[in-house]
Amino acid sequence: YLSVSPTGVLCEINEDDCAPPLRLRGTPPKCLNNGTCVDRVGGYRCNCPPGFTGERCEGDINECHSNPCSPANSLDCIQLPNDYQCVCKLGFTGKEGARVCSRIVVYINVCVCICLRHSNVCVLLCAGRRCQSRFSVCESQPCQKGGACSVSSSSALGYACTCQLGYAGNNCERSMSCRELSCYNGGSCALTTRGARCTCLTGYAGPQCQHRSNEGCSSQPCRNGGLCTEETSFPFFLCQCAQGWTGKRCEQGITRLVEPPSPPACPLADCHGKANDGVCDKECNTFPCRWDGGDCSLAVNPWARCTDPRCWRVFNNSQCDESCNNADCLYDNFDCKNKEKICK
Repeated sequence: YLSVSPTGVLCEINEDDCAPPLRLRGTPPKCLNNGTCVDRVGGYRCNCPPGFTGERCEGDINECHSNPCSPANSLDCIQLPNDYQCVCKLGFTGKEGARVCSRIVVYINVCVCICLRHSNVCVLLCAGRRCQSRFSVCESQPCQKGGACSVSSSSALGYACTCQLGYAGNNCERSMSCRELSCYNGGSCALTTRGARCTCLTGYAGPQCQHRSNEGCSSQPCRNGGLCTEETSFPFFLCQCAQGWTGKRCEQGITRLVEPPSPPACPLADCHGKANDGVCDKECNTFPCRWDGGDCSLAVNPWARCTDPRCWRVFNNSQCDESCNNADCLYDNFDCKNKEKICK
């Protein structure tokens, strides 16, 4: 910006063009929107804050020109001073910096309702700037009485409840009347503490008497020779499986353990009498002759024939234990033999 107001006899004095005139109080500043005025020789320059432009910072830059809002999830971009705001579609919100666009399910409490320009539609304007973050509407568990919640873009609430039989309403909050519940095949409706319920005629079953009670076995569900019996509750049959089969329909085979083959017969007839006699007979120490009854190897429990149960504890303790000094107790590891050699 150039000024034509020199001072001095020879115009040698540079005036501060950023200073407001003394006589004109209330004059607007040279630079608008918090711009900083920088004095120059014969004029001044404005340094504008982010979001503004122009010689006097009078122009507000439109951040919406760069299309920062997700086009799939937002309805409009609102220009703000040095900022912008995305107007999210119903069911969307977002956080700055996020890239993934996804559907909301819960309306967070920082949202406000505004109306779109040139439209009679009002939407929720949430704190997120780019309309990307996902929430779950069903996290607040709006469906009562055991109802199941699911996200629904066609519902004004953003979710839909699938109610248990006997309950109705947007949130399954009320009990159904018998006018709303249909009982088939001659069934009758009665009000209970859990809402309307169907009482079925003999031969029918199901929440609305929609099944024949003998429908289960008519389809022959039991496989592999299983026997089918009727049941009054779903699936209205029970399979009694044949040996070797299991499962709801006897469809799973039971794994059987195969026994190993019997060992061959011992070729020596007298080995049977020599087994377990405490003497190792080498000709009988073979697999067919059952290893001579274990006479040629140390048994799994060497003290099996020992009458004193404490002998295995005192074995090899360098002390003679007379009750263990016998063949069945392994001679107490010969501790008593060493004692006999001591001279007194």
